[in-house]
Amino acid sequence: MLSKRRKKEKANTYRNTVLSQPRVKTILRTVPHDAAFHFYEDLGKPTGQLATSLLDFCEKIKGAKSEQARASMLFHLKRGDFSNWIRDVIKDPELAEHIREIDHDSSRSGTKLSAALEARINQLKEIVRRHTMVPEDSVVAHSLRAA
Repeated sequence: MLSKRRKKEKANTYRNTVLSQPRVKTILRTVPHDAAFHFYEDLGKPTGQLATSLLDFCEKIKGAKSEQARASMLFHLKRGDFSNWIRDVIKDPELAEHIREIDHDSSRSGTKLSAALEARINQLKEIVRRHTMVPEDSVVAHSLRAA
């Protein structure tokens, strides 16, 4: 069992990553169908599911409740497919490395994968939110000019 300190460190995995607004947009973009992640249960056994963005991917992982979905998740974790797609297509090497380190033989691997994805997405959304906020000083300056 992880100590509270260790859990907090894991939750803060991405806090030290410096991300520019263009890089965040790249990571959060929707990719074309041919670059989407196509889920398979095994070699030659597609599930018919695909993800075209990190957000879509996260939702598919969180919704993996059926036996087929769980089998697909373990299949891809063992092969490193998730981390390869996130690194090469989504262009997020930090998240890809974090996912690569998830123990795919653990009964909690799905939970860990979901947590890693959600933590990163929350960090990215916070960056977008901060960059779209108008600084208070500029609102005051604009009000003074308008008066």
